[in-house]
Amino acid sequence: MALDRRALLGAGIATVAGLRPAWTSAPPRIVCLEWTAAELVLALGITPIAVGDVAGYREWVVEPELPAATIDLGSRSEPNAEIVRRLRPHLVIATRGYGIDIATFASLAATFELVFFSGAAPPLTQGALELLRLGDRLGRADAARATIVQSEGAIDAAASRMAARRGERICIVSMFEEPHLRIYGAGSLFAAVTDRLGLVNAWSAPTNAWGFSTISFDQLAKVGAARMVVLTPISRAAERMMKESGLWTSLPCVKAGPPLMIPAVWPYGGLTAAARFGRLLAERFAFA
Repeated sequence: MALDRRALLGAGIATVAGLRPAWTSAPPRIVCLEWTAAELVLALGITPIAVGDVAGYREWVVEPELPAATIDLGSRSEPNAEIVRRLRPHLVIATRGYGIDIATFASLAATFELVFFSGAAPPLTQGALELLRLGDRLGRADAARATIVQSEGAIDAAASRMAARRGERICIVSMFEEPHLRIYGAGSLFAAVTDRLGLVNAWSAPTNAWGFSTISFDQLAKVGAARMVVLTPISRAAERMMKESGLWTSLPCVKAGPPLMIPAVWPYGGLTAAARFGRLLAERFAFA
């Protein structure tokens, strides 16, 4: 079911009332310690001056595009505080759950923490509320609302393209933790999108707070003949296994058809990531 936009926007305004930018210059100097924060800031039309693990963002998140001049803060789990200090940002933004204590940056600049996958609301709803909250903090409330409408529209468009596929069973996996993989189920951003597309997620086992389970390859037999969707990039070991393993070729979900390889989408992102996933999935299914 699509989000109730009027109720959501009204709730968002009530949630963030009173938070206003503490600067007057334009554009603000924003530092994002990790990728989800960067995705949301870029979606609001602001270019962060620095981001944790810039190369990783370009490989695993992709959209919105990160400008070439963006300064790299190093590891997302241990961003370089000295670089942050020298940059003298107006605001440092992080997302809860990545092992970063935002309070450690409070002496360097004002801070703001995003909250995703807290269980307070479904992923798409919480993503929209956090975007509204951030938009209000950055003085970009209109841009936040516009991004919600655009993202919703993109998912609706993907659902229209997938109308003939409604009811099909799929499983969605990432393969970068050899000898295991991540399979996305209840509570994940991907499952929220595929529900909107009318697809059936074949992985019904319990998932963690981020909406995925870590399993061995042989456990894929549990999903039966569901069509497999694989998020790239994947490990070289996984590439070899897919070419050479008899166990792999015997799996019902592999026999059901060649895995649908999807370009990188950040599984723990916001509405931009959700819209990207819906669009790419619809494009890939069009040739399946």
